[in-house]
Amino acid sequence: PINMSVHSPVHPLRLSRLIQAGNTTEEQLELIFQVLGTPSEEFLLEMKELPNYHGPYTPMAGVGLKNAVPLEETGIELLQRLLMYEPDKRISAADALNHEYFASLQQGDGL
Repeated sequence: PINMSVHSPVHPLRLSRLIQAGNTTEEQLELIFQVLGTPSEEFLLEMKELPNYHGPYTPMAGVGLKNAVPLEETGIELLQRLLMYEPDKRISAADALNHEYFASLQQGDGL
């Protein structure tokens, strides 16, 4: 099975409500796609080469993080960067920790 767990410094309870655990890999992917939308066709073509590929997937836009997670704009922006499908486009852990979302928490404006 594909490990689709998300390790994020963004509030874990909010994230757990975002994507409830599916009973199978296919169910979990469907739940993720309902929020984030399906990956780009280009990325899916690369995924087809993987041994555990579970497609094809019906393209969908997803409801978006803004509609699924109760975070202010900087939190949503960070979460979007953490949850990028393409690994080379994701924010690094070091950059994530330096993101302005955490500066707002230190000032008492967050959670």
